[in-house]
Amino acid sequence: MKIIARASEEDAEKHLLKAGADSVVSPYTFAGHRIAQTFLSPHVVTFLDTATTHLGMDLEIGEIQVPAKSEFAGKTVGNSGIRQERGVIILAIKREQGMRFNPSPEDVIQPGDCLIAMGQPSQLRQLEQAAG
Repeated sequence: MKIIARASEEDAEKHLLKAGADSVVSPYTFAGHRIAQTFLSPHVVTFLDTATTHLGMDLEIGEIQVPAKSEFAGKTVGNSGIRQERGVIILAIKREQGMRFNPSPEDVIQPGDCLIAMGQPSQLRQLEQAAG
């Protein structure tokens, strides 16, 4: 079971993690970051709002697991056809060792990877089925 806790105070996060929470969400920290980003990068915030709330673009950001028997395992990002044939953008590849943002076409998709991808919901579902 994954435990997600809500922190109402700044100091509460470390206590909640110590008590066993897997992650902690702080609405006040989130709101503060959001206000700063709206001021510093208003077009980025508008794009993300539009893309992720279905107000204009039908886009979604999702996670695609790559099992060992996946047709994508062992292929490079460029040779996988994910962008060209499926219209999905790979934003990052999550591995045990960390996160690779904006992977290059030469990066190899490995079994066990989690692809952080953006596309239309139907495209992401098709990609998930193909990966799976």
